[in-house]
Amino acid sequence: PLSHRMLTQTYAWLTGHAASNTHHQRPSTLCRAETQDVSAVKEDYRIQSVIQELLLVDRRLEVRSQDIAEKRLQDSLKDAVFATLNEAYPYGPTLWMSTRLLSGLAKKCSSALTFLALSWLQGMGISLDGFHYSAAMKACAKTTFWRHALQLLREMEENNVASDTITFNAAISACQKNGKWIEALELLSVMERSEVESDTITFNTAISACRECSKWEGSLQVLRAMAQKKVQSDAITFTAAITACEKRREWMQAIQLFGMMAREKVECNTITFNATISACEKGRQWRTALQLFGAMAQSKVEMHTTTFNAAISACEKGGESDKALQLFNMLRQRKVNSDRITYNAAISAC
Repeated sequence: PLSHRMLTQTYAWLTGHAASNTHHQRPSTLCRAETQDVSAVKEDYRIQSVIQELLLVDRRLEVRSQDIAEKRLQDSLKDAVFATLNEAYPYGPTLWMSTRLLSGLAKKCSSALTFLALSWLQGMGISLDGFHYSAAMKACAKTTFWRHALQLLREMEENNVASDTITFNAAISACQKNGKWIEALELLSVMERSEVESDTITFNTAISACRECSKWEGSLQVLRAMAQKKVQSDAITFTAAITACEKRREWMQAIQLFGMMAREKVECNTITFNATISACEKGRQWRTALQLFGAMAQSKVEMHTTTFNAAISACEKGGESDKALQLFNMLRQRKVNSDRITYNAAISAC
């Protein structure tokens, strides 16, 4: 990461270079737009410098984390973050700076720093809006701080800050990535009660939360709610639901979802076919698996190692050794990579 000095030197060169170019073009006065551009560059580099300083603070404390109790570590991090921000913005940042600061920290996947920066902004009397909270929630979605995301939603309600689709999507994503499918579905209910519009991303994320925990009933429940609200489904929607069924060996449900895709004219991709074939393999339905394999070839959808592995394994479990070896030969002819699972399935079929 760039140090404070390097960022400062780069900014000095850039602003000096810009000023030099402007001087040659207009010796008399600077255009207002150009002045604003230079000012924006200056503030942007200042924000990046502060972010780098905060990341360094976090790393220093992380090194010492073995020797410090967790509560003391949290207090030390808070004190260090607040001191850094107070030094950088003794009179408080503008609303634009606040948004850029939180967005920058969120992109660095540092939820702890983002959360503390948000707390500092509140203490400085900055009027926070949905954009600020959404940025903090996105940081939570990239780590294990899913509880922080739910806490931020409660804070928004307490502070009369209107939540929107983006805010809830970020919170649901935080739950999904941490395997909290019940909390994800509860947030869907909260959205409906709050009359916040849900979109394809909302439902896809909730279905994915069910998939991560192999809760196929929950994924179908969300899919039905999606249809009732007439929200457009896509390949991601069905693939997540089919995968949830595949994990629980619900091959009939997987086939029904696959058929629903065709009726709704949603295009199937490699992952969709793979998940459905795998569901048939786990349900010992080798004929259906081969039908899907043939449909995949006919549709000219790209076949991967996983595709052949599931089909070969389905034939092996069905006692169809000849068909399993035919698929193995096809894999080699098409120069698709094979792995340990491929050879184990082929050998077991013999």
